[in-house]
Amino acid sequence: MKSYLIQIGFFFLLSLPLFANEGAQDSFITNLNGSAYYATENNDRAELLSFIKIPQNSEVYVEENSNLQIVYLSSGIQETWSGPITFTTGDKASLYEQSSPPDNSKTLPPFMLNVLLQSPEVISSIKTRQGMIRVRSLLTARKVKEAEKNYLQMLEQVDENDITPEIYLITTLDNLRVYNRMTKPLEEMIRKQPNNLQAKELYEQFNSLMKTEKERIQ
Repeated sequence: MKSYLIQIGFFFLLSLPLFANEGAQDSFITNLNGSAYYATENNDRAELLSFIKIPQNSEVYVEENSNLQIVYLSSGIQETWSGPITFTTGDKASLYEQSSPPDNSKTLPPFMLNVLLQSPEVISSIKTRQGMIRVRSLLTARKVKEAEKNYLQMLEQVDENDITPEIYLITTLDNLRVYNRMTKPLEEMIRKQPNNLQAKELYEQFNSLMKTEKERIQ
């Protein structure tokens, strides 16, 4: 019986990434310095922004002196591109000419990818949310501690201006509804990318919500 249960548990662990990534054919823009655009088969060219998803088979144009970081949600592959460059978003990675590869490409750890799958919706939700709820429990405290430990480990593995660790921590804290720990990663976003207008908007919206919440409970 014990051996049977172990086999079931092992199968379940193997299945988690498959279920988590199911239907995740989009890619997620986690960093943009400068200007970039994309075009799909059914749409005209549109400006790219940080924190948005773009569909598979989009033609991406990164302009000169611009840098773009993109994560493929079906594979966890993170790419960094410097313009001028053109590439097409694929299923698990970008499609490009052999002579024009990305500046850098790596695979994010599974725990980080599972959180990033939720990040675009979470970031959008924070921007439009009218109220917040704080939940305090021993289990929540343990999960927060684990997330902050993962965050510190990720900081050692990324470039100085990479805000992917902050996106991970903000999304995790939002899922746990521990908003009073969100200030630091939001401030780090601004420090790393002072020209990121979407990061500034998120920071200002979050502070406004926190102020409203404090006034409500007083």
